Amino acid sequence: MPIKVLKASAGSGKTFRLTNDYVDLLKKSSHNQILAVTFTNKATEEMKTRIVKVLNKRVKEKGDKQAFEYLKSILHDYSHFNISTIDKFFQKIVRSMFRELGFSGLYNLVLDKTQLIEDSVDEMRMNLDQYENAYNLLLEHALGKLKEGKDWSFSGELKSLTSMLWKEEFMNLTPDELSLYTYDNVKNFFAECIKKREAILEEWKVLAGNAKKSFEKADLDLKKDSNRGMLARLDTFIKGKINFFTDTQRGNLKLDGVLTKEKYKKYASDLVATGFDKDLAVFAESYSDENLKLYFTINAVVSHAIYLPVIEEIHTLIRNRLQDRNEFLLSEMNHLLAGMIGESDAPFIYEKVGTQIKNYLLDEFQDTS
Repeated sequence: MPIKVLKASAGSGKTFRLTNDYVDLLKKSSHNQILAVTFTNKATEEMKTRIVKVLNKRVKEKGDKQAFEYLKSILHDYSHFNISTIDKFFQKIVRSMFRELGFSGLYNLVLDKTQLIEDSVDEMRMNLDQYENAYNLLLEHALGKLKEGKDWSFSGELKSLTSMLWKEEFMNLTPDELSLYTYDNVKNFFAECIKKREAILEEWKVLAGNAKKSFEKADLDLKKDSNRGMLARLDTFIKGKINFFTDTQRGNLKLDGVLTKEKYKKYASDLVATGFDKDLAVFAESYSDENLKLYFTINAVVSHAIYLPVIEEIHTLIRNRLQDRNEFLLSEMNHLLAGMIGESDAPFIYEKVGTQIKNYLLDEFQDTS
């Protein structure tokens, strides 16, 4: 099947072009064999209206009999005028395949899970005494944040991270992989991460301290007798309130990079005598891409990994809520549908949907893909 891609900026007429392409496709396929997918309901109605207007204009102004037949066919079979948002298209497929997906009875599809997530997180938060493991984990994490002078509140993070449950990466995890996210495993992993991060910080602190001492042995002051803002940053490593070096500054963590101004160059021999140049080189070696990457990776991981077992409990709450309401998330249906279809032939889908789609038009593909 040939693919045509239209690339243009906003307001340049992409939707107008798609409308004309749709009308041209009517010469090869009936309207119920063409699927146009848009990103918003507004865009759906806009495209439908434009197509009808284009056909109507051709009939009135040119007496186009073929356009009249297309228009009549669409208006008499408007329910199969397949222009819709991606969500509505999937709803149509899913509803036609409920039995094949293993569901019986009537289920309501839920498109927006935002409120469901908020209600479930709030339910756990209000009843934390019933979730001993979650309570202990969240309390320990909150106290750790308070110690670091950070916001201890966890509700916002939990809601944001819970929404990740329906990302493809998570939904493709096997039961064995999910079983690893127990409270004990996560706590042990969290403790190892913190230990490694503290080791990196301690190494930087000690090495920065060594460089400062050798600098001061030459009767010099980090702030007064060096390029402004450069060596003074070593003090922040010593005090644990790190002000990281910029990439340019990292490249200058050496004696001739520090003493660039003429008034400081006279100190070079004194600093070599105290071993400052060697101490600075050792610090620079530790302050490497590898250690920086590890440090920031640990920061990112410990900010979120601690919540994994809690999120799994919230997931259970969400599933219970859906079951009680006879509801199912559309995002989960899409995953089930993809798993059921696998690499099988498409005609099975066409049979259930009731038609065969021969042509596809995707508006705003970066959003609908």
